[in-house]
Amino acid sequence: MRNRSVSPENLVCDYLKIERRCIQYLDGLPLSDRKLSEWVYDGLGWCGVEVIKMASRWCPQHVNVLIEDFNRTHGELLTRQPGHFLDGSPTNTRNPWYWDYELYKWCTFGPATADEATLCHQWRLDSARATYEHANLEGVFAGMNKELEFLLNPRDRSQVYLNQ
Repeated sequence: MRNRSVSPENLVCDYLKIERRCIQYLDGLPLSDRKLSEWVYDGLGWCGVEVIKMASRWCPQHVNVLIEDFNRTHGELLTRQPGHFLDGSPTNTRNPWYWDYELYKWCTFGPATADEATLCHQWRLDSARATYEHANLEGVFAGMNKELEFLLNPRDRSQVYLNQ
């Protein structure tokens, strides 16, 4: 399914262009539109993490640039090394983007155990709950739970999309 609609490399380029356009747009907004800016930056953050996860798997040569760009835009949150959270100094324990990427890296590239992945996933849920305390997160949590199940399931992942 890798290149079915767009190659990972093209997706990286497209995301960076869209992100740049969004930030330029926000720079031109009056200060009274603060809430809109927060929503756009939040959306860019979630999309950015997903693009970084995709690049980590399919075009790792772009990961450093993507992480640098993400950290420049959203603050120093992400690192490339799997298992960063285990060194005792996570960059931001209250940020769901950090935990989302840590979980992905640890399950995909690290020697993750189910207990470690579940703990990382719980930190992701807890930080999302704290960050979006006034939002209904049932759908988000359901998706996160499905992702954990997918990351921990040793089945042949290439077959998952064939049945849809």
